[in-house]
Amino acid sequence: MGGGGGGGAAVDPAMLEEFEANKRMLDQIKQEREEYERRLKEKESEQEKRHKEEEELRTKPHFKNINQDPIMSGKIKSVFNDGMNSIGKKDPNG
Repeated sequence: MGGGGGGGAAVDPAMLEEFEANKRMLDQIKQEREEYERRLKEKESEQEKRHKEEEELRTKPHFKNINQDPIMSGKIKSVFNDGMNSIGKKDPNG
């Protein structure tokens, strides 16, 4: 006599399988997005650090290595800070 029905209706297995596949894809997309955002933050952090180092090289006394091979020149850079500066191993015995 009328009513809400819905009792005992079977779920189509093909639709259930498609739903599960879509859910897995969505989870995978979420994971990939999180990974992308994590990598993006790392790259931004590296870029900020590089920018800071470049700024120090423009404004403070520093030295760079020079090599006959232009690709190898400038690979070692060190900025002199205020006060005492030392070059080489921290522990001369190690």
